[in-house]
Amino acid sequence: MKVLITDSRSEAANSLADLVRKCGHEAVAVTEEPAALETARSWRPDCVFVEVGQPELDGYVLAKRLREEAGLSRATLVAVSEFSEDRSRENAAGFNCYVRRPLQSQDVQSLLSSHFT
Repeated sequence: MKVLITDSRSEAANSLADLVRKCGHEAVAVTEEPAALETARSWRPDCVFVEVGQPELDGYVLAKRLREEAGLSRATLVAVSEFSEDRSRENAAGFNCYVRRPLQSQDVQSLLSSHFT
């Protein structure tokens, strides 16, 4: 499975990408919205983890843009945050599910298994 991770903090994005790879999936981490959209368009991920609480990368706007892209509307979008976010806003943006940090390998594997088996 192809998993795209978007987070304005490169350490956080790369750490989550490492967890996804340890679960046996392909992963690409990006830290800017334009790069996230371009990577999603060209790579066509099955799942996108989007950090929603970063001011530099508005995860809600990114999720809406991903949903509007031809060929990406069926990708599973996962809202990621360290804090309790607004579920109605996440639903309106098109997220399929929500996870809180810190994420552990078993959390990532469980989430990916529940959506892709």
